[in-house]
Amino acid sequence: MGLALLALVEGCGPGETLGVGVSGTISYKGQSIKEGDISFVPLGGTNGPKGGANIDDGKYSIPRRAGLAPGKYRVEIRAFEETGKEAPKNSTKGQMFGRPLSDITTNPGSAEQLAKMKMEKKNIIPDRYNQNSELTKELPDQTEVTVDFEL
Repeated sequence: MGLALLALVEGCGPGETLGVGVSGTISYKGQSIKEGDISFVPLGGTNGPKGGANIDDGKYSIPRRAGLAPGKYRVEIRAFEETGKEAPKNSTKGQMFGRPLSDITTNPGSAEQLAKMKMEKKNIIPDRYNQNSELTKELPDQTEVTVDFEL
């Protein structure tokens, strides 16, 4: 009975895990990252899932419900820019369920969004900040923390 009441007081139901909520800003060479993603990968001794979020206009937010446990993480950051070329037609960026994106809608606003999705994008952040990341961060045992990165 006491445990069930505690779960209600904490605002989480059965099966839900609350962790550390993480948010912040990210810049590269002094400029906010317009579009990208960030991942927190647990390192030895940290018992919890990998977590991440999209970066939009230099900001990201990983909610507590993502279940990031307090502990040490390797951080991977990517930022994307359009190359000016269209993505290959056989890529998932250029098609949806095997059909060209242009076949899915005729709405001008949607067509513009779909055209943007078809553009090839490249990661502009060096590997030492993502696939070979040297970044680490210790998340404290708190409800919410702010973690900013200036690359």
